[in-house]
Amino acid sequence: MSARIRQAGPARGAARGVTLVELMVSLVLGLIVAGAAMAVFLSNRQTYLATESIGRLQENARTAFEFMARDIRAAGMIPCSNETDLNNIVDSTEWWTAHGAGANPTEEWANTSFLGYSNADGDALQLIAALPPAVIPTVVTATPADGSLPLDLAVNNVDGIAAGDLLMVCDFGYYDATTEDKRSPEGAIFQATSASGTTINISETGSPGNSMSDPNIFIPLPPQVPQKNGLVSVVQPVRWYIGDNARGGKSLFRTRLVNTAGALSLAEDEIVADATGLDLAYLVDGGDSYVAAASVADWSKVVAVRIQLRMSGTDRVDGDPIERTLEHVVTVRNRAL
Repeated sequence: MSARIRQAGPARGAARGVTLVELMVSLVLGLIVAGAAMAVFLSNRQTYLATESIGRLQENARTAFEFMARDIRAAGMIPCSNETDLNNIVDSTEWWTAHGAGANPTEEWANTSFLGYSNADGDALQLIAALPPAVIPTVVTATPADGSLPLDLAVNNVDGIAAGDLLMVCDFGYYDATTEDKRSPEGAIFQATSASGTTINISETGSPGNSMSDPNIFIPLPPQVPQKNGLVSVVQPVRWYIGDNARGGKSLFRTRLVNTAGALSLAEDEIVADATGLDLAYLVDGGDSYVAAASVADWSKVVAVRIQLRMSGTDRVDGDPIERTLEHVVTVRNRAL
């Protein structure tokens, strides 16, 4: 007789399921753990957004400060000498021709090449410099004694110069050992009528063109023409300000002069988005503190500017955008050295 083998099964008590109370406790514990994990995730996400937004604002501000500093340091530059007696024959009263408050064109240049002002969105800054192109055109020979227009300026090359460009020609003065005649460095702002080969033509033709009201390109002392080894530079006026962007917000803008087929016009470049305010303060030579534009009596004496740029990020942290005010100080190198 074969033995019957019976397979042992679990005891009835050991096979029972999870009770409702145990299930509810498990769910509550699970929700607590999930909630804690979610809270940590949300907190980390807010921290990440805040860090990323601050980093973006700081990078944008750094870019703005770098571009502004380049223009500020060069403001008022005349390649030959800061003591140059300057004439202006451009037939225009636009700000970029350096016409402004002053008894003569030299004072006008000094007062307008670095000038703080205000617009509807706050402080703004106007800067003008005469900067040589990559290859500097140099006056080869003194032009005829009669420097009245039209005049062909003989140079070694016209690389980087085009018809219609706003230019400055200056020299380092004049001395005749035979007659002992001498004069200080002189310069003139003009618009090139044409530029080809080794000649820059200067006449009243163009947009806006040059004025025939001054009998000579240089004033007031003879010889009233650029002397040999004088330099020709491109006049580069810019303005910095806060304005409305195309997205309904505020941005930092830079206006510059452009030459389009011989006609001069202004182009507005958006430099930095999310910039909501620009506060400028100025250090006047001999002063011991920075002052607002309204307290500057003589802009030719400003040697440094303090820039405060207010920035507002697009990402919201705890319901509000990240806002920062960043500061930078720049010396007007052309006046401080």
